[in-house]
Amino acid sequence: MKPINSKERSKSLLQFVFIFFALAMVPVALIFFSYYKVPEEISQSEENKLVAYSNFEHTQKLILKKMVEVDSNINLYASATTENPKLLDKKIVDGLSDLSKMDTSIKMVKLVSDGYANHYTHVTKLVEAQEKLKDAMLKLQDADAKLKAAQANPMMGGMGAMPMPPSN
Repeated sequence: MKPINSKERSKSLLQFVFIFFALAMVPVALIFFSYYKVPEEISQSEENKLVAYSNFEHTQKLILKKMVEVDSNINLYASATTENPKLLDKKIVDGLSDLSKMDTSIKMVKLVSDGYANHYTHVTKLVEAQEKLKDAMLKLQDADAKLKAAQANPMMGGMGAMPMPPSN
């Protein structure tokens, strides 16, 4: 081995320093890239997913709110305790149309909308039958009252009047 002079020694030192810094900068650059650049791209895609989920969640909340409104109106209509059934009927029909228009991409919305529409027609038929039954009961009670009144008053020639036997 031959001794290195100062010129070659300084050249070798500069080569070592350059190679050392070059090799030290590669891991630093990779760490920087992995912590700052890649997460920005991932966060952009995750942000898009979050926005899509948020929109979906918002739509679901609106659908559930409309379903609760329609269901409570149908239950109120079925209980027949409302003072204005025509207004309630209009609210139910409007709610059903709004529900069916909300989000057509979700099959559940169509199924629920159709289910509530069928439930509403069923309740409407039941309420109409209940009204007819009430009317028939009132007519029956009125006829019964007339019959009792006619039976109680024999002078009026009611059906329950017994003829008086002839006196001897």
